[in-house]
Amino acid sequence: LRAVEYWLLLFVFLIGIGIGQNMVNSIGNIPGIDVATGVAIFAAGNAVGRFVPGYLSDLLFRHLDRMGFIIIATALLCVSQVVMLVSQQNPIGIYVGIFLTAAAFGSYWVLVPAVEAEW
Repeated sequence: LRAVEYWLLLFVFLIGIGIGQNMVNSIGNIPGIDVATGVAIFAAGNAVGRFVPGYLSDLLFRHLDRMGFIIIATALLCVSQVVMLVSQQNPIGIYVGIFLTAAAFGSYWVLVPAVEAEW
């Protein structure tokens, strides 16, 4: 608990998870999209976010450590929020933003325990 890296990882994890939880709780309030489709797209993105980064972090471990994958997931989360902001009137863009947010959300759940296990 004295390591600064732990607190930084916890901060990034809580922000990322908070944004993902906010997204899943607010899908019903996003105008211009079908709620069932939005939830299905979030579920698909979450599943992809849990499987692909976990597999790639094991496959590419010699070239990029798992903290690098967390940085990529955080960058993806930032991009997803920009997509959501820019495409407020475009349902396809909103669905893309939902998918990207869910993929980043799922990535944290598989990458953070792996980083902590390496310490």
